[in-house]
Amino acid sequence: MIGIIGAMEAEVKEIRDLMTETSLEEYRSIPFVKGKLSGKDVILMQSGVGKVLAAMSTTVLLEHYDIDFVINIGTAGGLLVEQEVLDAVFATKIGQFDKRFGPTHTPSYDDEVVTVVCDPDLVSKARECFAAPENKVWIGPMVTSDQFVYNQQQLKVIEEFFPGALCADMESGAIGAVCTFYHKPFVVLRSLSDIAVKEGNELTFMDYLPKASKRSAKWAKEFLSKL
Repeated sequence: MIGIIGAMEAEVKEIRDLMTETSLEEYRSIPFVKGKLSGKDVILMQSGVGKVLAAMSTTVLLEHYDIDFVINIGTAGGLLVEQEVLDAVFATKIGQFDKRFGPTHTPSYDDEVVTVVCDPDLVSKARECFAAPENKVWIGPMVTSDQFVYNQQQLKVIEEFFPGALCADMESGAIGAVCTFYHKPFVVLRSLSDIAVKEGNELTFMDYLPKASKRSAKWAKEFLSKL
């Protein structure tokens, strides 16, 4: 069974609408939707926003269900000027750029305490599935924090400590850390709802959240269909 995790109702709804043979279960006050997506057995969960809720709910998911691998879907903020809203990102690794251990600690992608690595086989399959340029799929590193990334100070920290990051979100690093602890493969697929390095980023997020959620669900369904 494949676990699918989204943070917000808008993100989860778009996946749920594409599923068939659905049934609702609840465990530890967390609702789970069982069903099929692209012919695969899946279980869908809304984690809640932020690293704490994401880690807690992912732990419940992996403790209660026999999960083969996890795909974290939803939206994120792009970090490159050449990106466009609704582009997709498959993460190769995720660094928690807000996790610091004292003034002398330097977080980076080389630091296993703050960085998790997505399953190489799943990432490789993503490269095969979406190799065509017209797909507008970016594959590379990203960052997570308990912050909405929008200002120059945040962008400077990301650029200094996590160069090359394609996008930022608020859950994937925590989800990946829990999956790593449980030895469960995982991959992260996000659709860009805003571009943090462009003016008006906060307003763009609110405008494009529903569209980016729908696009993320579409990419996830297509990805699973090709596994």
